[in-house]
Amino acid sequence: MTEIVRALFESPATAEAAIEDLKVARIPSAVVRRGGGDSALRTDSNAIWHRNANAWQRPMITVAVDEMHADAVTGILRMFGPLRIEENV
Repeated sequence: MTEIVRALFESPATAEAAIEDLKVARIPSAVVRRGGGDSALRTDSNAIWHRNANAWQRPMITVAVDEMHADAVTGILRMFGPLRIEENV
């Protein structure tokens, strides 16, 4: 099953460094995108957070990844001190 991992960062440089580490890790199922994208999450209680992330121009990374690799992605993102991180199936 695919999980979506989103991380909001303080600065673009930090987000870019996290993206580079994800590339270096070569996690086979990971698809990395800059930004939050449109998703079903906008209909749940986190919708306000996603709108605010875009409004504040904070860099967000979205990663679609197989469930078996989600912990590896989350671990890499956490090394860069995101302001917020979430995983959804």
